[in-house]
Amino acid sequence: MKKWLDQQPATLIPPILRTALLVLFVLGAMLTAGILVLRSQVRERTAQLQRLNRLYATLSQCNQAIVRCNNQSELLERICRDVVGAGEIKMIWIGMIDDATRTLTPVAAAGDGIAYLQDLRIALDGDGPTSRGPSGIAISEDRPYWCQDFSTDPATLPWQETGKRFGWQASAALPLHLAGQVIGVMNLYADRPGAFDDAAQSLMHEMAQDIDHALERFRLDQVREQMADTLQESEEKYRELTETINDVIWTLDPVTLRFLYVSPSVERLRGYTPEEIMAEPMDAALTPDSAAKVRALLDAHLVDFEAGRRTPEDHTLTEVEQPRRDGSTVWTEVMTNMVRNRRTGRIEIHGVTRDISERKRAEARIEHLAHFDQLTGLPNRSQLKDRFQFALNLEQRRDGRLATLFIDLDHFKDINDSLGHDIGDRLLIDVAHRLTSILRAGDTLSRLGGDEFILLLPDIDADGAARVASKLLEHVAQPLLIDQHELVVTPSIGIAMYPEDGHDMDTLMRNADAAMYQVKRDSRNGFRFFTREMQAHSVRTLTLANALRTAQERGQLSLMYQPQLCLHTDQVIGAEALLRWHHPQLGMVPPAEFIPIAESTGLIVDIGHWVMCEAAAQASRWRRDGLPPLSIAVNLSAVQFRNPRLSDRVAQVLDEAGLPAEALELELTEATTMEDPQKAVLIIDQLSARGVAMSIDDFGTGHSSLSYLKRFRVGRLKIDRSFVRDITEDAEDKAIVAAIIQLANNLGMTTIAEGVETAGQLDFLREQGCDAAQGYFFSRPLSASDFERYLSATLMR
Repeated sequence: MKKWLDQQPATLIPPILRTALLVLFVLGAMLTAGILVLRSQVRERTAQLQRLNRLYATLSQCNQAIVRCNNQSELLERICRDVVGAGEIKMIWIGMIDDATRTLTPVAAAGDGIAYLQDLRIALDGDGPTSRGPSGIAISEDRPYWCQDFSTDPATLPWQETGKRFGWQASAALPLHLAGQVIGVMNLYADRPGAFDDAAQSLMHEMAQDIDHALERFRLDQVREQMADTLQESEEKYRELTETINDVIWTLDPVTLRFLYVSPSVERLRGYTPEEIMAEPMDAALTPDSAAKVRALLDAHLVDFEAGRRTPEDHTLTEVEQPRRDGSTVWTEVMTNMVRNRRTGRIEIHGVTRDISERKRAEARIEHLAHFDQLTGLPNRSQLKDRFQFALNLEQRRDGRLATLFIDLDHFKDINDSLGHDIGDRLLIDVAHRLTSILRAGDTLSRLGGDEFILLLPDIDADGAARVASKLLEHVAQPLLIDQHELVVTPSIGIAMYPEDGHDMDTLMRNADAAMYQVKRDSRNGFRFFTREMQAHSVRTLTLANALRTAQERGQLSLMYQPQLCLHTDQVIGAEALLRWHHPQLGMVPPAEFIPIAESTGLIVDIGHWVMCEAAAQASRWRRDGLPPLSIAVNLSAVQFRNPRLSDRVAQVLDEAGLPAEALELELTEATTMEDPQKAVLIIDQLSARGVAMSIDDFGTGHSSLSYLKRFRVGRLKIDRSFVRDITEDAEDKAIVAAIIQLANNLGMTTIAEGVETAGQLDFLREQGCDAAQGYFFSRPLSASDFERYLSATLMR
């Protein structure tokens, strides 16, 4: 442009005009550059979301394969095809360890470059470069290895030429397990550096865990088949020895379901003569449940036999319950096969029925003795170990927590020595009943021996464990009357938490036992956590929980109001009601501390209702006092949102306060709406139908589904303060906030940013078209009277 201007005669373009044209040119170039940068950021964010969606789809396909496949080879091949077919991964191969040679051999693969796997053998022992490659590290250290730059990572040096040829830019190696041992590795290759970010790593790790569980299922199925074969062989030998003595031999017409022959031994088995049995249809010889089961089995077998898929050599073994003449029932084992009568050409069912009542009783007794305490009927250590492992696997998969409580009765030996072991045993039985009466369905109480009990509480945090321990202390300490002896026994309880205090049952039991002995040394009749920090936290939590129960009625709760301003007019358009708790002894308790306690104890329902009533009443008073109409925003907890009568309760609050529905805005967190999106749509629709405004709080911090977001009848998205805080320096935060604002505009919603504290943050939000904001830059949360003065001051500006 400048060169062109210099070539023009001065008389044609005066200096002032020449300067103006240069300025316009520079501004245009800057604007074009800014637009290009913004478009690049949007494209990058969009591409990131698309890649994440493809990874989610890949995980879903792999889970479907796990459900449908019946063996390891089929599963691994299917997973490799699905992963590459999704388009995000360029190549994948899965290798298994040969224990004899200590080498890793590929067993399944898909994608570009699998030809190089044909003779690949990776030595796992020694100091060679291949043993310290991604696969070797993942196996030896039992952890995923993430290579974000394949061409420069030292671990990939032996394969970098191959990677360059096939376009591998990043790779991942994740160990695979069977029965807790590393048996192989899954290798994935992407066509761009840094492909395995935190989200991708989480999904790949979950995929590897799912494969582990599938491999374990295949192993267990094989073990069960072997056990079934062994049992069948044993039963066949048993039948050969006994069928001529007490077994009932019979023939049945599968079409009419009438017996054609029944041997005389049926009278010893059931009390009916053969003639009586043959005079009735088959259903009369079975209990209703057994009859339905047998009919379905015979129908399927008859179809297979007629189609040639079943032969006379195919036998079926079934356990059925049969009625006896005296009104009782008998458990029998029935072996059948289908044959075609050579004389009539009709299909017949030949069967042998054996009385297995004694075996059933013995099996039940052995099963009970193997897993339950003979005195109390509680699970023993063996059963506890199985249940603990199940609970531990579940909590590990969902990153949860569980508690182990070691319970010992105080001075139980004195009762045993003075009143005798019979009284002591009956006391233990009563205590066991009291302990189990307050437990959830998934909890496990086990008696280790003597007066020692172990309680396993899955899916619980330290606060929940402390509440359970408090209930146990209260229940056990109630007086007991045994043979006119009024006895009072108290427990000492030690608590160990997973994962803080241990990762296996023995460690957690040992630490819970140590905590219990500390209670014994201190004062008995109490509980203690294994760690001092957790004990202090537990005491604090219990103190707050007890105080919170009476905080409302004692007038300790109050509301503060933080102004919300329109960024287009700079006028106050509403306020968010914020709950505060001032305790006379504890002082100001932070909401971040007492709100979770209120939710876990169920107090949030009454407290949340009080907040809504108080906020609505205050908004109504402001309107009556002549203040401009404002919207009052109230947060809804997940517990309140799940209430099926929420819409009716909100309508009642508005009627009692005399407040128009559109003046109340209910804020839902993104996580709450995604717990059950379909149910959330229904509840939001009910509230919107009443005219109540809805908004999604903390937007961007959870995992929203855009397909549901567009169905939610919400008017506003609230940008979380975590994105606003560094918005002037952090490019990612800038891109996220801009994307949220654009998304809201496209969906016909408005946006409000929280946590605005600086002029720079405010300027950026205005530039991006954000509609409203709140934060300390405008005002701290205010009392009702201070809010009125703040509003009056802003109106006078």
